[in-house]
Amino acid sequence: MLAQALEIIDSGSDLFRWQEDPRLLRKRQAVLSKLRQTLLSPQPPEKRIPKRFRDTCEWDIGEVIGYRLLSGDLVMFRVIGYHVDKGGTAPVFEILDWIGHQIPEREVLESVGIKTWSRDGKQLSVGRVSKRELPRDRVIRLGMKLEPMQTQIQQYNMTLWRWLDRDLELILDES
Repeated sequence: MLAQALEIIDSGSDLFRWQEDPRLLRKRQAVLSKLRQTLLSPQPPEKRIPKRFRDTCEWDIGEVIGYRLLSGDLVMFRVIGYHVDKGGTAPVFEILDWIGHQIPEREVLESVGIKTWSRDGKQLSVGRVSKRELPRDRVIRLGMKLEPMQTQIQQYNMTLWRWLDRDLELILDES
């Protein structure tokens, strides 16, 4: 293939159609000269192709997860299912209708409802595109499972952990 490309460039057979306009002919000759130089130059060093990240979720259905907002307040999510696609597996949550500074007792969480927001928002899936994206210092596994209020995953909103605070601000202000 390389030999054929060099032969065509060197023969000038490609320049025939550019003979009408001397300016375009010079431009084409310059392009072909640069191409010839590129074809004869050494290959660049090999580059490491990063392994594709696939999100995972080890949280169980019904598990309650605390999330500390930038304000310092805690909100509570309950896992009701999973979003699975080529990017991996992300949890689908219902947001419990509770905000506070300390982790509440189980009885409190058993008695609260769920948040809803515009466009029938009752479920939220939060994914990540890298291992580092999950803010482990702000996510708290409570070791508690509660029966989800919603047994079916319906149309849910998707976000990434890096945008969660912004999206929760809108959801919490709205509800």
